[in-house]
Amino acid sequence: MSQEYKNNLNQERSSNQPRNKLSSDNNKRAAASQAFSLIGFIEIIDIFFIVAIMTAVLKDVLDFLAVGSIPVIGTALTFMASITIIAAMFICGSRSSSKSKGKKITEKIAKKWGTLAGGTIFEMLFGLNFIPVETITAFVIYIFILQERKEAAEERQQEREMAGMTGGYA
Repeated sequence: MSQEYKNNLNQERSSNQPRNKLSSDNNKRAAASQAFSLIGFIEIIDIFFIVAIMTAVLKDVLDFLAVGSIPVIGTALTFMASITIIAAMFICGSRSSSKSKGKKITEKIAKKWGTLAGGTIFEMLFGLNFIPVETITAFVIYIFILQERKEAAEERQQEREMAGMTGGYA
């Protein structure tokens, strides 16, 4: 390699370091602002999901205290917590716009049900049920629902903007 190439390479590498650190900081700020942006989509009906989360917390506490480790009782507690989360998913589900049909909705439903199934199966594994997986699962599903609400609101906003641009004939 020529000396000029090495100098250019070193100069490019040194000039990229602050940019990479800056982009890393920007990514952290973006993730934090995205998490806080979901707070605006919490509704009063979400009280049902709070009950589901509290049921999952109670189940995980009982698991930690070894009550949930008793085979029949632990399985019953896991199923009751999962059923509570299912009920909350149905009650608090997102209100998607009419354009988000088909594959997109199927993916969203599969993501929530897959998360719930994975968490429930993990809770059934002997010796690992002391990890608060059911609580984490409930929180993750609730975040999915809030993200769906945010996306639906953004879609409605775009539809309104398009209707305004075309004079209401969209």
